[in-house]
Amino acid sequence: MLVKARNASKDGHVSRGNALEVVNNFKPANWKTGFESKLTVNSSLPYEEYTGLIEKSGNDKRQYRLVRLPNNLVAVCIQDIEVKEAAASLSVNVGSNANPVELQGLAHFLEHMLFLVIYVTQRINQFTRQYRPKLQELTIEEFEPSVQSLISIKQEKLKSIDDEFFEMWSPINSDKYNFDKLDNEIKYLKQLSKDDLLAFWDKYVNKDTAQYYTRLDLQM
Repeated sequence: MLVKARNASKDGHVSRGNALEVVNNFKPANWKTGFESKLTVNSSLPYEEYTGLIEKSGNDKRQYRLVRLPNNLVAVCIQDIEVKEAAASLSVNVGSNANPVELQGLAHFLEHMLFLVIYVTQRINQFTRQYRPKLQELTIEEFEPSVQSLISIKQEKLKSIDDEFFEMWSPINSDKYNFDKLDNEIKYLKQLSKDDLLAFWDKYVNKDTAQYYTRLDLQM
């Protein structure tokens, strides 16, 4: 939500006193109203979606959705049709100020527990086991458009001189000099079948069947 300072100067600067006034007068959103119960399309899992107005800049063309999960985790989903990459971030509203007096450092310890390697490893293995049947169930009508979409992305023209430089420099820097790599990828994609995809999954990805399965687990 946007919070406007009432006593900002002409140049938009807010003094410390005015900033404190804004903070003290700020009223959080009412989390008990404005949410509508819904179910996810594929799995019919319950969640709630905010149906009120989400304030944003008039120059912001992105689409926003505010959802709340059954465990009270609140997520902001942002759609930008001009961006091809996806990203996610997690904010845990607990820090060192929440430490019990007798257990200093507990919040930092729990922060590392969130990304415990063994937990992540178990989730990865579970995903690879569960995803294989979904690949098997793909119909030709679902598989071929996905392949064609990837081909179209690879056939897009480079948008800047930096992209073109990287495209040429990467084969040189790797000492492979495979300047036709992209053309070959498109060629093989046009020949790709669902059986090829399943064979690759079983050989390299699925831990239970892979002949050349390797993974590096790292906690920082």
